[in-house]
Amino acid sequence: MQPSPSRRAVRFQFGLAIISIAAIGVVAVLYSTSLGIGTDADSATYLMTSRSLVAGKGLTLPTAEGPNIPMTSFPPLLPMVLAAFGFMGVDPLVGARWLNALLFGADIVLVGFLVQRTTESDAMAIFGASLAATSADVLLNHCLLISEPLFLVFTFAGLAGVLLYVERPSFPRLLLFSAAFGLAGATRYAGVSLLPVGALAICFCACSSRRRWFHLGSFLAIFGAPLSLWAVRNFAQVHALSNRSLAFHPPGLDRFVYSYLNLSTWILPSAVPQSIRVLTLFAAILIVFLPVFRRIRTNVPSRWSFREVGAMFVASYVLLLLISQTFFDAQIWIAGRHLLAVYLLGSVVFICEAKGLLDRSTLYVRRAFVLICCVLVGGGVLRVAKNAVRFRQEGIGLSSRRWQMSTLAAKVKDIDSRTPLISNAGSAVYLLTGRLTHNLPSRVNAQTKRDRPEYAAEIERTRLQLRENGGVVVFFTDFGTLPYEREMEQQLELHAVATTDDGFLLASRIQGAAAYHQ
Repeated sequence: MQPSPSRRAVRFQFGLAIISIAAIGVVAVLYSTSLGIGTDADSATYLMTSRSLVAGKGLTLPTAEGPNIPMTSFPPLLPMVLAAFGFMGVDPLVGARWLNALLFGADIVLVGFLVQRTTESDAMAIFGASLAATSADVLLNHCLLISEPLFLVFTFAGLAGVLLYVERPSFPRLLLFSAAFGLAGATRYAGVSLLPVGALAICFCACSSRRRWFHLGSFLAIFGAPLSLWAVRNFAQVHALSNRSLAFHPPGLDRFVYSYLNLSTWILPSAVPQSIRVLTLFAAILIVFLPVFRRIRTNVPSRWSFREVGAMFVASYVLLLLISQTFFDAQIWIAGRHLLAVYLLGSVVFICEAKGLLDRSTLYVRRAFVLICCVLVGGGVLRVAKNAVRFRQEGIGLSSRRWQMSTLAAKVKDIDSRTPLISNAGSAVYLLTGRLTHNLPSRVNAQTKRDRPEYAAEIERTRLQLRENGGVVVFFTDFGTLPYEREMEQQLELHAVATTDDGFLLASRIQGAAAYHQ
């Protein structure tokens, strides 16, 4: 049955509204990254790996020692996508800017689709898309060369596929969300949290037991293929699955408090009193999870709705972050970029639950909700506009004007290219100067927060290398502490070559003006 002309007009207007919001998001990212896409330490790894791939050296990292080493710290998909720009003659750093802008637009469209499909309300879908587009934190993370933007698109595309699947199970729809989830896992290791989401959605789908088992096996095979191949490759080349090591380092209470307060600023601005933000976030969590858990506890549904699927992902994702923080990487603070998926998907589930509550509410309650929505979106627009202007003027991360005008980086550029460099911030040196560095030995393992037994041997080896071959230690104070300077001077038998406002240079001997040009 063909929809009536009036219905087609409504659909067209709704689609135009969502696409317009997405287009505004794309423009906002491009405007914010006028000085170039933001970068951090992870960005250097992605960039170096993609350039190695373009150069025909595979998924490897160049080293100051000479030979490339296999990249195992992250899954391979983002470097491969960035390398695609390189094969087309576009620098991956430039391509990443346009990629993230388009990904932001895609995220906005997917949020609108999920809300509309679940609530059957165009107004709610437009509100959800607007909420995603006007989050300053979501904008910031799409202005950085990190894996979250690509991960979010595959995650939301997969969840959209799950939504279609639970409505009418079929093998093509299964393939859709299985492939999307598999690609999310190939983008970030956190994609493993999608495994129970897809598996449980299949287990509770409305189909025969035999068909359900076939679908479950197919999902596990498709989902596991990318990460399994990557794990086999890593084990074959470096005899390890990744660069993480197992250790027990449970997070303290301060980290949980910080995570909670950080997420509360995504709902209300930090200018709002902390007590109000905390209570508001608590109320939002209750609205999202209590109805879902009540439905599951009292009567396990024969077919899951997107509310159950979304709540399951949020719970699974946060649990995986806690496990990673406790056993694999003590550096993780569950905040900011790590909570991006929780905020966006939590917003979708919240809107879906709120729609059900509003349908049973009075006219005054609905009007109050509309007012709250306008305030949230209006406040978000102001924050995004303010941040976009600041990003355009100052830049972001290591791509900011502050770092690009670094006095220490300028001195490093003047050092003779044949002089070996040793640094505590190799990623910063690479992004700012294009130079590769040897790693300065670190007493503490950043991932386990424990003393490294090989530290003394590494210091002695570095001292001998500096004595025999010369070299310069480049130390950025933003990546370490100032007392470290005196320690390096004593342990490595160095003396100061230059001291700047953002770090210092140490060397075993002065090699003349031709080497340092100071």
